[in-house]
Amino acid sequence: MTETAPGSPAPLLEAVGVEVSFGGVRALQGMDLTLGHGESAALIGPNGSGKSTLVNVITRMVDVDSGTVRIGGVDVTRAKRHELISHGVARSFQHVRLIPELTLRENAEVGIAHRDLKRPLGEIRTWFGTGARRDARATVDEALDLMEVPRTIRDRLPGQVPFAMQRLTEIARALVTRPKLLLLDEPVAGMNPAEVRSFLEAVRRINASGCATLLIEHNIDFVMRAATRVTVVNRGRRIAHGTADEVRRDPAVIEAYLGTRHAKEGDAP
Repeated sequence: MTETAPGSPAPLLEAVGVEVSFGGVRALQGMDLTLGHGESAALIGPNGSGKSTLVNVITRMVDVDSGTVRIGGVDVTRAKRHELISHGVARSFQHVRLIPELTLRENAEVGIAHRDLKRPLGEIRTWFGTGARRDARATVDEALDLMEVPRTIRDRLPGQVPFAMQRLTEIARALVTRPKLLLLDEPVAGMNPAEVRSFLEAVRRINASGCATLLIEHNIDFVMRAATRVTVVNRGRRIAHGTADEVRRDPAVIEAYLGTRHAKEGDAP
């Protein structure tokens, strides 16, 4: 793990020596991860390697056996899940979690309610009858604009729009909380190539706004374009960390995950 120089600001995210076991099986073994402010990073690795477990540790959906997680230098290892919003942490999920009876705009508004009330999502429906909802409209539209959700479909229900629009709305819901760190679990799964290219530009806009992103993704071509730093996980351990080109050429990564195709593609002009 990289040491912070004296007088330098603390990294945005630090996970140090994280250990997690499920039923005696070690899911994470001494895992370290550091992420800087405004950075775009990615976690990659085979299925079952521990990527999602680490993200669930960071977002307090899984307890650690040992180790520490800090956000902006503050220890959040034992924080309540809904308290993370006050530390600037938001996430999307592998499977889209929109409320089916709410419109796209209303689903994005849920993020504002979550931020204001600092309570679990299931306890915030009363917020919709308050003046705070009216005040939030500009923030919601800004997030939906950033994700390029067309204004013409924002009053439709999730089931009435393509999957990619549902995914973008879910991420807009996270962005309305004004996060410093946005964790995205397989965000381009189910998207066609054109949608993936569009989403790549959305990630760049998010980073340009000052929000760091941590991607958990199996689409390696997307990862290599979206992330400035890549961490590779296998069997609960970090086996490589570096730039996309460094990771692409790492023999341990090629053997465990990438194979020779992606390594050779990295040599193409």
